[in-house]
Amino acid sequence: MMMENISHSLMSFIWNAASLILLLSIVVTIHEGGHFWVARKLGVKVLKFSIGFGKTIFSKTGRDGVEYVIAAIPLGGYVKMLDEREGEVSVQDRPYSFNQASVGKRIAIVAAGPLANFLLAIMVFWSAFMIGVPGVKPVLGEIKTGSIAQIAGLQSGEIIRSIQGEPVQTWMQVGLAFANFIGEKTSIDMEVEDPLSHTKKISRLQLTTKIGENAGESPLETLGIKVYLPQIRLGIGHVAENTPASRAGIKVDDLIVAFDGDDITYWPQLVQKLEKKAEQTVELTVLREGQLRRLKVRLGVGKNSAPQMGYLGIQPKIDEQYRQELDQLRVNLQYEPTEAFHQALIKTGKFFTLSIQTIRKILSRDVSAKNLSGPVGIAESAGNSLSVGLSQFLMFVGMISVSIGFLNLLPIPVLDGGHLFFYGIELVRGKPLSENIQEVGMKIGLVLILSLTIFALFNDISRVGM
Repeated sequence: MMMENISHSLMSFIWNAASLILLLSIVVTIHEGGHFWVARKLGVKVLKFSIGFGKTIFSKTGRDGVEYVIAAIPLGGYVKMLDEREGEVSVQDRPYSFNQASVGKRIAIVAAGPLANFLLAIMVFWSAFMIGVPGVKPVLGEIKTGSIAQIAGLQSGEIIRSIQGEPVQTWMQVGLAFANFIGEKTSIDMEVEDPLSHTKKISRLQLTTKIGENAGESPLETLGIKVYLPQIRLGIGHVAENTPASRAGIKVDDLIVAFDGDDITYWPQLVQKLEKKAEQTVELTVLREGQLRRLKVRLGVGKNSAPQMGYLGIQPKIDEQYRQELDQLRVNLQYEPTEAFHQALIKTGKFFTLSIQTIRKILSRDVSAKNLSGPVGIAESAGNSLSVGLSQFLMFVGMISVSIGFLNLLPIPVLDGGHLFFYGIELVRGKPLSENIQEVGMKIGLVLILSLTIFALFNDISRVGM
């Protein structure tokens, strides 16, 4: 059992790591490609184009004289240009060095990286919307007693049609709409439709708790809303070999009707019963060929689940009714090319605006910085999106590309925005800041970025531990 868990965890790690490398390879290549292309167009000589940092894995010098490198650490990249501040430059090459370029050219070269990220986001969103982005219709599930949602009069089964006047068709759009209110105590107007009478009403959600105030809590959890999914009955569709279920004599087509004497009907009830039951002996009552049988089962330890989650080794039998209900919830957001491009522009703008709001709210402490994700969290999300399909992965690439483009515009030395800040001062003063001041700024910026990276990684480790 332990070896099976280790194998499963290892495969998940490899898949997520590969997804992260693929994601960063795309985003970083386009970002650095922006610097590279504009530098060459403006007459600045490029010496090296590297994807990744650290030890060189692959290197080839092209006919253009540029060394193209793939390095061992795939968490970034760089374009090295001819620069008198970094080494000797021959007299004939001086006109092609970066430091000799006008401040306008240097601004264009540095700004080209983030702009390339925004263009990439538009292109991948455009492609995804033409392919079709699968989603789930936003039907309300269980409404928590005493929650913000219940006080607003929301009821299970209603369909969300708009949030604050913005139409929504999927839960992903709902999540993005709620993200605009992170860190706020305000009211949100939600339009919902009764699926039977097709009547619509507007319910006002009065936030008594800030969305994002509790680290790791989703907006839906804050509001007391669960996503509706068809209930899976407890018929057994598969019993894995050498598992607690197989050893106890559970068979395919058995129907579980009770757990330790308590009647249960649906799969979530079984999952709830298994909580904190790892390595304990329980009694399952199953219906087999019209007869009830009581079976003693020594539970194992659940894979990738909450601590002490009991493990049986079974999968549910999916009946036709469940499939039909699930199909009715599926939504495919697909547009013809012109409208897809329009939607891509809107999506890019929304993620950019959301990035600004998030940074502002973290700095004002309206949102906990513990919500920041590092490479582990991004890798997990990349792996999950790629598992769903190409269009979902493209959407995630677009979101990360907008985020990286935005973060690189922040006026922090070391980042592109820090360089642009220095060049802006140079434009105003008519001369650059002294190299000593710029060097001190770079060191401060490096400390800030490393501290932020370590903090985000700590958040990842804390979430994995939880």
